Amino acid sequence: MPRPQSQIKIRIARKLPLDEKFTKNPDLPVGRNVFSFAEHDGGTRATFVSTYATAEALQKVLDMGVVEGASSAINQIDDLVAA
Repeated sequence: MPRPQSQIKIRIARKLPLDEKFTKNPDLPVGRNVFSFAEHDGGTRATFVSTYATAEALQKVLDMGVVEGASSAINQIDDLVAA
């Protein structure tokens, strides 16, 4: 008697929230990040929004270079996906 085939359902997330609670340094601000993905002109538009508890916490990560670091990482996505 043949075994029934397994079915796997894959749900693609269009929105992924992430809290940065993994930081080992209690002096660093904790951010709440939401990554959203939407179809756009035959491709995908990714939107990343980070929220901090205070303006001072946001300024601290800005001073540490978060914009440059995030931009560098984001600019590598196309090559990563193509690999």
